[in-house]
Amino acid sequence: MRNLILLIFMLIFASQVSASSDECKRLLTDNFHQESSFHVVDIDRVVQIHGRDVFCSDNILDQYSFQFLINSYLERELGCKAGAVNFEVGPNGTSESHCQFLNKQTPSSFVCYLETNIGYFVANINFMEELTVIYTRWD
Repeated sequence: MRNLILLIFMLIFASQVSASSDECKRLLTDNFHQESSFHVVDIDRVVQIHGRDVFCSDNILDQYSFQFLINSYLERELGCKAGAVNFEVGPNGTSESHCQFLNKQTPSSFVCYLETNIGYFVANINFMEELTVIYTRWD
């Protein structure tokens, strides 16, 4: 009986996460009318809200800081529910996210590719020190 109750609870939780993920995809794609969307995130605003310094050495963000900023934007500005976007899960199981310089001599060429359960994000910092983000859903 205890196992049955646990199974029911897990199924309810999984369906709620799935529903919130679908809602977040809807918000990101203009009610599913677009496959991709472009967003500009004010880094200072996110840092002020959360009181967290997201920069690493040489004012370069790491992968986890990019994830934090994007997730904060999705929840606070776009209205996605907490937990709707999972940066540890990609289309084939584990996320294959990574960040790198496209040109090692150009600091502004640092870009992150971040896989999630709802699609992938490509992000970098523009010259106004804002995070520019492109989202594309899986299909």
